[in-house]
Amino acid sequence: MCIRDRNEEEKEEPTTEIDMSKMEQRAIVQDKQPIRTCCFSPDGELVAIGTNSMSLNICSLKDIILSLGENYKCQMTDQIELPIVLEQMKYHNGSIYTVDWAHTGRLIATGSNDKTINLLISPFLDASNVNKSEILEMELTGHKSTVRTVCFEAKNEQHLVSGGLNEGVLRLWNTETGSIVSKFEGHKDAIYSIKALPQGNCFVSVGIDKTIRVWDIRVQHCASVIDASSYNSINDVSICPGSLNGETTGVCHSDGTVTLWNLPEKKLLFETKVHGDEARAISFSSEGKYRATGSFDETISISLTGSKDSLKILKHDDKVVCVKWHPFLPILISTSADSTVRVWTTQQPKELCKAASY
Repeated sequence: MCIRDRNEEEKEEPTTEIDMSKMEQRAIVQDKQPIRTCCFSPDGELVAIGTNSMSLNICSLKDIILSLGENYKCQMTDQIELPIVLEQMKYHNGSIYTVDWAHTGRLIATGSNDKTINLLISPFLDASNVNKSEILEMELTGHKSTVRTVCFEAKNEQHLVSGGLNEGVLRLWNTETGSIVSKFEGHKDAIYSIKALPQGNCFVSVGIDKTIRVWDIRVQHCASVIDASSYNSINDVSICPGSLNGETTGVCHSDGTVTLWNLPEKKLLFETKVHGDEARAISFSSEGKYRATGSFDETISISLTGSKDSLKILKHDDKVVCVKWHPFLPILISTSADSTVRVWTTQQPKELCKAASY
């Protein structure tokens, strides 16, 4: 959903409105060191967590999802345990900075300050059946510094794109062979975030050089550049669901500013500043109506996508590094320098509870 149709959809479905201003913490996972990254599985039943303690943990969200159903007896204030279904200790030789899950659910990619990318290959990885004998790993080497961001192509798990610190080059990998297919040059410094456009074949990247770049891997060059040099460096980018070509794309800046752009038209939609320190992460809810941003000011701001104001402020005890919305439910997950992963939810209206109860 894009900004322009938000008010129309609100009028069409008033009975299924979810009140994100009532988001509360429902679960917490504690580690010994800061946690930088996380992502949901495509089916929304699992979450992958990459830590500074070099481990990759995969946790089940089944009880969290069940808690959204109308027949669940717990109160919203009750904390729910996240069972670990797979724990890969010393998965890297350094901190894990980034993680992404392929749309097929078969591959998980992680990047680290050990300069490598690891691929976890597991066709039977789910919340109820983890057969470790089926799990394979592949190491991808070629970066010269920290791998800051990895991203699978939206419709082809064989394509993985990565970017890192101290180099302005995107690398396109073949996940079957582990080889570099192409290198894309254009950024002038570190690349902090890469996201896939839903249409397939295209990616959006941002970084220190204050540009937003669109890449088409079929022609192997930069298809479009937006000069955002009037703003501070960019930490993260997120594509609003429903924006096949990035018609509503959010980025967050190192001074706490959040800007929204129409990529095809290279047009700024609006800017806002909801944080008092570096804005580190941005994500849109599954229907595109809400955005969440995480900041070094230790807060998460939840807003309507087209609004400059916050509906709800959630708190960590230290810098917030990553925020991600669930693929289709009102669940938000965040990671922080306070060494925690936190899961936030709000109760669904009865009309939607049936879909959450299984």
